[in-house]
Amino acid sequence: MAMTDDLLARAASTLRELTDDGWVRARPAVLERTLRVLRGSDSVVGRHADGEFRAATAVLVAEIRRAVDGLTTVRTQRVSCSLADGGTLEALAVEVSVAYGSSIAAVADDVRTAARRAASETLGVTLQPDQVVVDLVVDDVHRGPDTGA
Repeated sequence: MAMTDDLLARAASTLRELTDDGWVRARPAVLERTLRVLRGSDSVVGRHADGEFRAATAVLVAEIRRAVDGLTTVRTQRVSCSLADGGTLEALAVEVSVAYGSSIAAVADDVRTAARRAASETLGVTLQPDQVVVDLVVDDVHRGPDTGA
């Protein structure tokens, strides 16, 4: 972990010396990690046996991303949460790339199911389709496992 932190610190130090254009040349993983560290996050209400708790939406997004990425024909591009007053989860937006030749309707069902299941498990509450809307955006197509990619 210290080696990763050192690498991140050196990369950030080098980029500070450059103009904003220097950030464009940075490895995407460095930028993603930097953004996770620097950005605050809203919190969403969850429940367990002892009562309510709050989880950062970044934690919820990470769990949803992991679940959706587990589907063989989908690559997650972006996940965002919409919260109602009081911090309860109201909606999810999931942007994905779908394997060429996949049935988008079937993929949509799979993504919605995986996202809702991951949110339910993370928050400790069963989320029904009429409680939490899962909007899906297919914004890209990629080579699937059957095409050698």
